[in-house]
Amino acid sequence: MYLDMAILILTSIVGFILIIIILRDIIVESRVPVDPSSPSSFFSVRQISSKSRVFLISFAYSIPFALIYLYVSLYADSVVSPAKDFLISKLDAVLGQDPSGNFQSALKNLPASLSPIFVLLVSLLIFAPILRAPFVVLAQLLLRAAGTRQRVDVITIRAGTDILSDLGGFDNSERALDSEFRDTPLPIELAESSDVEKFSYKLLYLSSTEFPQLNLVNSLKGIAKRIGVKELMPDVDPDEIYKIMNFYLVASVIIYSVLCCLYIFFIPEFNFRYIESIDPNLFQPFNWPAIDEMSALASSVAQRSLSFVFLIGVGYYMFSSRRRYYSKVESEIQSAGVVFAFLTIFSFVINLAFVLVTISRSQDGELGRTLIAINQKKIWIEIFLPSLTAGLALIVAAVSSKIPNSLSLILVVCFSSVWFFLSQYIYEINATQVIGYYWHQAVLGFCLSSAYFFSVYFINDTRFYRLKVSPSPALVERRPKPESGSAAATVPISR
Repeated sequence: MYLDMAILILTSIVGFILIIIILRDIIVESRVPVDPSSPSSFFSVRQISSKSRVFLISFAYSIPFALIYLYVSLYADSVVSPAKDFLISKLDAVLGQDPSGNFQSALKNLPASLSPIFVLLVSLLIFAPILRAPFVVLAQLLLRAAGTRQRVDVITIRAGTDILSDLGGFDNSERALDSEFRDTPLPIELAESSDVEKFSYKLLYLSSTEFPQLNLVNSLKGIAKRIGVKELMPDVDPDEIYKIMNFYLVASVIIYSVLCCLYIFFIPEFNFRYIESIDPNLFQPFNWPAIDEMSALASSVAQRSLSFVFLIGVGYYMFSSRRRYYSKVESEIQSAGVVFAFLTIFSFVINLAFVLVTISRSQDGELGRTLIAINQKKIWIEIFLPSLTAGLALIVAAVSSKIPNSLSLILVVCFSSVWFFLSQYIYEINATQVIGYYWHQAVLGFCLSSAYFFSVYFINDTRFYRLKVSPSPALVERRPKPESGSAAATVPISR
């Protein structure tokens, strides 16, 4: 017993850490096809982002998958057993009965304590160079939806344009740059590019090599100061671009986790059917989590926290960041639509993983019955409808962004509660048995969304709970009149 527990804990911790490291590497080292008009396309995300931003991006991308792995590891035997029986039956059908019975017998008698190791090996296999393609696509989708590279392009081209104008052209600016820093060779893709594009690339290259510890705005200002530009982008505040501290983020996560634990422990005790002032028939049919079902309740809270609460936070931040740099090329509704698509896809993947494990556990280790269950319409309703919650809540927040923020938050909380209710109600109708569990789901949606907004107030960044639909005035596209032969002729900042 103690050996099984030790193996489970060890493999869970090792797998959790390894998956975070692998996913972090996938997203921070990701690249895009080179585009001369985009200085950031020549660099990886790690090279153009500060350490704090890299942490935030990695956290948003890797934590959901790492926590899904932990969830699967906890029920490793329930997942591995049906797969093992299925493999044995196929081997018998293809190879025939083993005369000695050694191979099938060894596979069948594989100790349950080794199931977590099997889950770890399969999880690591998923991240092999070819098989990891879906994770690479999700990483690129996250970066594009958040406007990560667009942000870098806007700021860098703005800095390049200002420096060229201040120093009197590309030749003077390049000489000043080369006198203070090492020579920066230009990629062949920039041979026919404009002066602004060439100089912006040089600035971004030096920013990533000479000032890797600073954020982008401060590093560009440091370069400008050393080459004789007294003031660069005075109207752009680095804190406006990025003002979150990892300490506050961790504190917020801890506060939210404590609130979830309180919910799990106390909500089974609160069965409002028995409150004398409420007519019991008003809530018929009615089903509420029992005290002996606390593990199932904890699993439900974990699933909704990842597929809804975590993603609504990501959505708030992504929408505000995207509006800052894409406001010239898309409307508020278009921005909300882009983020909605990302949140729905990500939430669908998370819900699918949880439902598959739940089905596997409920089928008594029979993979055949599990496959039959997956083909049922109610299962896909259970996966799809909750996957819309985070994206729809964000749209509600965007539509109500003009009213006071406190009222907007109340609308989002109420909508979340109603959508949790409707999702469960539609599921129960298609399950041919209405048991009334949707009452609890309405309470769950209300409590989880309220817990999120309460906890994120401890983060030093309002973009986690207040949508900013207007761009920064300091970063609005500027197009000075080009002079004949002048390097001040600019390319569009917003593509």
